[in-house]
Formats: sequence, C-alpha cells, structure tokens
Amino acid sequence: MQNIPQDAEFVIHVGDIREATKNKACILSEYTTVKSILSLSHAPVFIVLGDNEWNDCSNPRQGLEMWKNHFTNFESTQWNHTFNITRQPGREENFSFVHKGTLFIGLNIVGGAVLNRTEWATRLTDQFEWTKELVVGYKNHTILPSGGANVGRVVIFAHANPNNKHTHFFDPLRDFIRDELRNELPILYVNGDQHKWSYDRNYYNQSSFLRIMLTGGTTEPPLKVMVGSNSSSVPTHQAFAYDRQLTQ
Repeated sequence: MQNIPQDAEFVIHVGDIREATKNKACILSEYTTVKSILSLSHAPVFIVLGDNEWNDCSNPRQGLEMWKNHFTNFESTQWNHTFNITRQPGREENFSFVHKGTLFIGLNIVGGAVLNRTEWATRLTDQFEWTKELVVGYKNHTILPSGGANVGRVVIFAHANPNNKHTHFFDPLRDFIRDELRNELPILYVNGDQHKWSYDRNYYNQSSFLRIMLTGGTTEPPLKVMVGSNSSSVPTHQAFAYDRQLTQ
C-alpha cells in the first residue's frame, strides 16, 4: 500500500484477496482485514472477484455473500470521487466508467472450480454482451466529428487467466474485435490468477488486443499503467505504458 504512486488516480485490485491453497474455509475476518488494508489507499480502489474468495471456498455461497457485503461499491463507500460509475444490471459486482477519454470495465471472470456450468456460461455470455454494449456506445460517442481520428482506449479488468473455461466471453470478444471493431480500438486486458508476469501483444491473434498478467501478492510493487493519448495512428503496444519498479 505504501508503494501506490502519489499520482495514481485510482487503483484496481484484480482479485484473490486470500490464499485458498492452505485453507478452503473462507472466514469473515479475511474480508474485513483486506478491506481495512485497501482503505489505506489515498486513491479510490476498485476490486473484482477472484476465485479464492468465492467459488474455491468450501462454502462458495457464503464466500460470495461476504465479498458482496464488503466490496460492492467499495470505491464509493470509502472515498469521495467524481467517477460516473455504471454497474451491470443484476450483476452489481461488474462496473464501468470513462475517465479522461478511456473506457474502463471491471468484470466477474474467475478461474478455479466451475460450480454450475449453466451459471458459468450464462454469466460469461451476459458479461460479453454488456461489454460489447458499453464499447459500441462509447465508440459511437467519442469519434471526433472531423473524421474519427479519436477512437479512444478500452481497459478490461478481471481475475482469470483465460483458458477453455472462458470461451463464452473471450471467443465472442475476439470476433467482435476482429469483425466489428476491425482492430481499430486498442483494448488492454489486465488479470491476475497465475501469479506470474506476462505481457502479450496480439492477444487472441488480434493486433489491437493486449494482455498484461500481474504477478500479484506482495512479491512486487503495484503495477503503474499509463494510458496514452487517443490517436488512431498510435500502435496498440504504444497505447499503454507500464512501470513495474515503483518505490516510495
């Protein structure tokens, strides 16, 4: 927490607030302790669900309830800010906002155990449709009248490292990026999950899609991400810059 940059405008926690490998039983004090720690941030903290505090708990329903009780609207209950936040109807853990010309989206995409295949597929499909709706609306309202030079930036936050359990979200997202956006809108996906660093250009074989996977935990300082100016002439890999060597 001491390493959060003073110029950070907000902070995103990409899930797994507890270690599930040692104890599958999720207990209330873990959630309240993490909430107290994150509240020390000088900048608003947004948080997305991780599997360790939900579907990998020995009592998943209780884990999800404790998470929702302590972290739904967390950024608005602990800090005064001016972000105009939209939440997905019926899935209040998902959020979006536009800040300085960039669309940010936080989603409930977790790894771990698939408890109910129907719920899992439905949730991922619903979240893709909501993401698509947000991106289309955002793009239509941010193209400059002079001819569309300003096509903006999109950053998606979620916990999971995508695999074959997440095809209901990432396959249609890939098709949307390729067929409708025509790889003209730089999109960054930021996730945790695997606890190792990965910087992937041309993600899902799409030139406008970039992925950063965080090491997480306390083994390295927070990742500082800087969003570049909105210009269609800037290559995707230059649309976002990052600093992994932050110190105070």
